[in-house]
Order: sequence, then structure tokens, then C-alpha cells
Amino acid sequence: MADFDGDGSLDIMYADVFGGVHYIGDDGEEYQFFSHPVQQNINRSTAMGILVSGGTQALAFSSRTGHLYAVDLNGESVFDYDSGSPFLFTPVIADITGDGQNEVIAGALNGKLYVVKADGSDAPGFPLQLPGTFQSELAVGDIDGDGSPEIVCGMSGGLLFVVNAQGSIIPGFSHALDSALTGSAVILNNGNFAIASQTKLYLFDTEGDQVFNLGIDSPVAGGLTIADIDRNGSLDIVFVSVSGKLWVVTQGGYSLYGFPVDTGMNFSCPPLVADIDGDEHYEIVLHSYINSIFAYEHTGEMVDGFPFGTTYNGATPGTLVDFDENGYFKLVTGFSNGILMSNLRRLVSDLTPWTTYRGSLGRSGSFVATAFVANDDALQVPTALRLGQNYPNPFNPHTTITFALGKDAATSLSIFNTRGQKVRTLVNAPLTMGSHSITWDGRDESGRALASGLYFYRLSSDGQAQTKKMLLMK
Repeated sequence: MADFDGDGSLDIMYADVFGGVHYIGDDGEEYQFFSHPVQQNINRSTAMGILVSGGTQALAFSSRTGHLYAVDLNGESVFDYDSGSPFLFTPVIADITGDGQNEVIAGALNGKLYVVKADGSDAPGFPLQLPGTFQSELAVGDIDGDGSPEIVCGMSGGLLFVVNAQGSIIPGFSHALDSALTGSAVILNNGNFAIASQTKLYLFDTEGDQVFNLGIDSPVAGGLTIADIDRNGSLDIVFVSVSGKLWVVTQGGYSLYGFPVDTGMNFSCPPLVADIDGDEHYEIVLHSYINSIFAYEHTGEMVDGFPFGTTYNGATPGTLVDFDENGYFKLVTGFSNGILMSNLRRLVSDLTPWTTYRGSLGRSGSFVATAFVANDDALQVPTALRLGQNYPNPFNPHTTITFALGKDAATSLSIFNTRGQKVRTLVNAPLTMGSHSITWDGRDESGRALASGLYFYRLSSDGQAQTKKMLLMK
């Protein structure tokens, strides 16, 4: 999701299996389409980033036809690289060579690791032939702290390699894990990196040494996610297994209190993490293979109001975003016949450490690439007042208004008619920081039912105020 047409509103881009690119505007209508000159076979997500310094955004695709290619946002070719071998996993956009310009990185079925520059040429030292075939998504980030990114490669037979920017396997960073890989690698903000096999979760340090391996109930579904779930200043590893258990594992190698949780559902996509209920802690959001939505507190308990059931078969990795900028989180996912946008009806938060596939649009699987830094400020709360749009709207006669306070303060929430007259005071009292909600029954201060029409509601707290409108329709 991005503002692809420059109109100031977010749009959705999705690629179909044949390489067709579709743009959907904020009205839900497709407004642009283009495709590769030759029919493709796209199996995974698209990466987005700037390939030429000072240039515009580009989209990178990897295809089972063996093509690794990039186009600008209008579909004009940046490069088209034919490897001669199928690509089964998502490409990554990152600056491997350190020249200030990003490259496109991908691993092919022939076991070769490709790093392709914007002009379509190979970066020095690439392609690199590795043993086996690629078994998982790549992870790209600075592991050893030398200022240059490394590439974590999970191969068939449980083989794990870390490759440097010169195209060489780093000594001490080759491992044979116990079984085939199922959990795509992620790189934490301290340089440690995690990956999972069919039976174990592994964490390695910046020297390539194993920190721990932890037995898990079944293979990982969709890959690993990282976030500081308990907000203690140290990132945790989050994933859901194919048997439906939600895990949160610390870097000490033990499960966070309250986890794993047996969800009782099957999943194929990785979790997302954000504060969706205004409690200044992170919640974990999952969507099942039929796009039913689950949300769990940092304690492992289900968030009130979840799960939310649907029957749209064929889930793809999702994104948490305030798509229409009305102050509420939306979960945007793909299903077998299109795009699904679900309104979580939860106020948008500044605490959003991992809200899209692989952590960022560059798909690097690195926490640093998310540009999220709030983990260094444990339990720091935002100071902004936030007033959500009432729901439902229009309504008859009941509607719910949600809002969030950045600090404890005296607060008022009042309803006004179109002449500016106050017709009802819903709140006039000291309130604590965090999220709040209140239901209005469409009546005035005396209990009389009000006429249909437009009304305004105004929230005031700590010297700040916000106003929104709503429609009572009988």
C-alpha cells in the first residue's frame, strides 16, 4: 500500500499470478493495470523501494519463469534479468554493495543467490552458487555490525548460510539444522538472527554461534515476526504454527508468560504486531486461511471483540494500516478472488513495530528496516489526542464513539446540532490515558429522542480538542 497516483490518498497494488499489476484506489475501484510483456508465474509478494539514488519508487518481482525484474510505478521497465531458473520466494530490495543505491536480491531454484543492480547487471561476487535449493525467504541486514549488510539464506536439507556483500559465505556462519526449514529468517536489532526448522526454533548471535534451539509443536506457518511483545527493551520472536499455536519466544529461549496459545485455527500467514487497543502494549493480529481475524494481548489472552469470522478462502500476508485515514486500523489481505479490507474498529496507534509482510516494503525481514524505534522507550505513551469516527454511521438510534488520551486529564465529550447548540454531554470527568468508548442513544440531555439529521461530537482534554460529524437517520 502506498500513494501510487500521487493524489494524497493510499492505494492498493497487487500482482496476479500471471504478472499483471493492479492498482486500486481509495474508492475500491481498479484505476490502472499493466503487465510484463511475457506471461509470468508470480508465487510470492512484491518488494518496493528506490533503485536509483534520487529516483522514484520501483517494484521488484521474482517469477517461476526465471525472470527477476523491476518496473517503475507506471509499469516502465527498470531491468529484466533472466536467470534461467525459477524463483520461488519474495525478492528483497536493499543496498548490498554500499554505493548508496539499492539492489534486488533473490535466490533461485538452482541454488544461486542473485544480487542485481538497477542497470540489470550482477553485483560484484554474484551470483553465488550455494549448496541445495532455497527453502525460505531471505533476510538482509547488518548482522556483525560492520556497517555492511549480510544475507541469511535458508536452503534445502536444513542448511543455513550467511553471505557477505562480496558474495562469500562468512566463515563460522554455516549450519546444518535438524530438519527442513519452515520459518523464514529474521534479523533482530542487535544483529542476532532467528530461523525455524520443522521441529525447532533457532537463534544465532552476531558471531554465528547458536544462542538456543527450542522445540516447537509443528512447522511455522508463513514465517517469523519480531517485536518487543512485553516491552522490556528486548525483541521477541513471534510466530504461529501450522497446528494453530501462537508462540512468543524471548531471546533467552523461553516462551513468554501466557504463550503458546492454542488458537484452534489453521493459519498460513505470519502474525502482525501493533497496539490496537490503546493500552500501550502490543497486540498480535492473525488472519486464518479463510481470513477470520484473531487478536491476542501481550499476556496471551484474546482481545475483546475477537475473533472476527469470515469465509473468504485463500489468505495472503496482510498489512495493518489506516487506509482511509479515519483513525481506525484496517487489515488488508488477499484471498482467492481478490482483496479483502476489514475494519478492526480500533484506533490507530503510534506503536506499530511490524505491520506488513517481512516487516517493510523492501521485504528484508530485518527489524532495523522497519524504522520503528519505540522499543527503546518502554511504555512511553503518545501525547496526541485521538478521536475516532463513530460506528455505525449513519445510525439509528445507537452509535459508539471511541477516543484515546495520551495522558490522564479532565475530559469532555459533547454532542452539538447544526446550529452549534449543545444537545448532550456524554463525558465530563477526569479520565485515565489510553482508549475509551461510549455509546450515544440519540437522545438529548432531557432524554428526548432527537430528530434525524447531522450532528457534531467534540472531544476536549488537556487543552486539545477534536470534532467530527455523524448522521442520525431514522
